[in-house]
Amino acid sequence: MLLKVCFGLLTAICFFCNGYAQEITYSAPQKVTSGYARVDVLGKNTQGIIVRHIGRSSDEILAYYDNLQLRWKKTTPKKEKNGKLEQVVLYNDSVIFFYSIIVKNITLLKAFKTNARLESSTLPVIVDTINRTLINTSPELRFSFTPDKSKILLYYEDAAFNSTKALFVRCYNNNLKSIWSSTWKAKSMDAPVLIEAVLDIDGNAAVVLGENYVKNFNNDFTCSALYAFRIKEKGKKFSEYQLLEKDHLLTPCKAQIDLNTGNLLMAGLYAKSAGVESDGAYFFVVQDKDSGIIKKFEPHSVEFITQLTGNNPPKKNDGFYEFQPKELIVTRDGGGILITEAISVSSESYAGSNYGTFGISSGFTVNYYHYDEMAVFSFNGSGILKWKQILHKKQGTEGDGGYYSSFATIISPDALHFIYNDVQNGQTTVGGYNIDVTGKQEHIDVFNADRKGVLLIPMSARQVSPNEVVVPSLKRSYLQFVKIMF
Repeated sequence: MLLKVCFGLLTAICFFCNGYAQEITYSAPQKVTSGYARVDVLGKNTQGIIVRHIGRSSDEILAYYDNLQLRWKKTTPKKEKNGKLEQVVLYNDSVIFFYSIIVKNITLLKAFKTNARLESSTLPVIVDTINRTLINTSPELRFSFTPDKSKILLYYEDAAFNSTKALFVRCYNNNLKSIWSSTWKAKSMDAPVLIEAVLDIDGNAAVVLGENYVKNFNNDFTCSALYAFRIKEKGKKFSEYQLLEKDHLLTPCKAQIDLNTGNLLMAGLYAKSAGVESDGAYFFVVQDKDSGIIKKFEPHSVEFITQLTGNNPPKKNDGFYEFQPKELIVTRDGGGILITEAISVSSESYAGSNYGTFGISSGFTVNYYHYDEMAVFSFNGSGILKWKQILHKKQGTEGDGGYYSSFATIISPDALHFIYNDVQNGQTTVGGYNIDVTGKQEHIDVFNADRKGVLLIPMSARQVSPNEVVVPSLKRSYLQFVKIMF
């Protein structure tokens, strides 16, 4: 069934694909600065779908109606000339802007709020002092949020983290008031690496670090142990959990807090030796009530390798090479679904026979970016594997850093949906997969991107409702947005 409705330059298409109804809406294309564009889909509020577009000499926030007709476009607010915008947060009918600025060799983090239309704003307040040293570098500021954005977690390393091992974790409410603040040193670790921090609805946080003993070149399994730090009761209660490993090396994990149980979930891939081939997936649970720890390792079976390669029996060198953890999704039974993807970069050098103006060879190197199969693992709350699946795709690009590669995830009540750029018969298309709660997968063809004149940027997509995702498109210096409803 095909139903087509036109709104000027906007088009909505509704169709059924493998049992899942999809409605696709396109915004009108707008010309942007050639050669550079960063696009962030910030979310959805009463003004519609809010996006931020950073061009070579512009920084704008745009609001779109649900049918992706442009509602308004405004310059991103800026309170101080030399301020660096660090984070933009949508909360109900407010927009919160965090920015850093250096004042007399001191790096400050400030923030202010505006209404949903960016028409009025509060005075900026100092949120934190980031760096008081003469070191002319500031640490990377990282943020985490509760699902409703009512609480904000700021965390970062000390500017001299390799020697001090000091970490700073701050929790604020949406009025930019401090709820709690915690600073500590990872004294029990020899070579700590900050992996991730997560926040629950009550303002309790979990910070995960890896012990980076393994520093071999071309090695994905850099952690010999994981350390979890739980911060509760408005920063008054602090607990440390050591997840030491003797027989396995681990990738940095993906972490989530189960909002129903308070348990901390961590998942990734493991190997028995350094390199790029994984031997299986791991799933750890730090239980909230009794502080117990569940550790499960799921090895790659022969059947799973056959599903990946198509060789039955597998050949000698068949295996899971260069897979990386991408997402961890909490399930209703207290378990989690780990999504991994095969990602690699290869290079090829070309030597020219001519010489340049200054007598230097005109040879050059081209980087190729590969984003290929996905491996998905579903564990229950006890760490027992329920199912696992291979989702086949091949994506290869040249010299773009993988800008148009990888996938976007849509979490709906009864299934997971993945979409990605594909090539069929020489044309760029958008393909995808549906996976239901039992692990049954279906491949889908979403639409022909070439015919629609779009080229999606899946890694910049954002889910804006329980069944809608908005994906930016940038093709021939024209920016568009595509909304897909499942």
